Amino acid sequence: MSAERKLRQFRLLLWKNFLIQKRKVVTTIFEIGLPAFFALILIFIRLRVSGEMKDKQVWDPCLGWQRIPYQIKATRLAFSPQNNVTQKIMEHVLRSEIGLKGIIFFTYCIKIVIKLLIYTYNCIQYI
Repeated sequence: MSAERKLRQFRLLLWKNFLIQKRKVVTTIFEIGLPAFFALILIFIRLRVSGEMKDKQVWDPCLGWQRIPYQIKATRLAFSPQNNVTQKIMEHVLRSEIGLKGIIFFTYCIKIVIKLLIYTYNCIQYI
């Protein structure tokens, strides 16, 4: 194809697009207006934020995990969801002699999770 023919096809394509956009005025307004509106919101937010630099925050290492009592060690394994397939898998894991004393469904281990959260909170207090 010659360059003249390609240019003619491009102009016809632009004219067709213009006619389609002219027939759908509301859609055209939304296609142009909404991105512009969101861009203005982002510009407004950016203008409201200051660009000041702050010093680097250095945190002390958290050593709270060393104070966890030995009773919380992973001697039981919690699992979810509770159905026949996962129950069989967990019983097989229990028989595999990896040092587990039992398995529990996940909702029963909330007390353990609460204890770990308390220890984490204690660790954060020392920072």
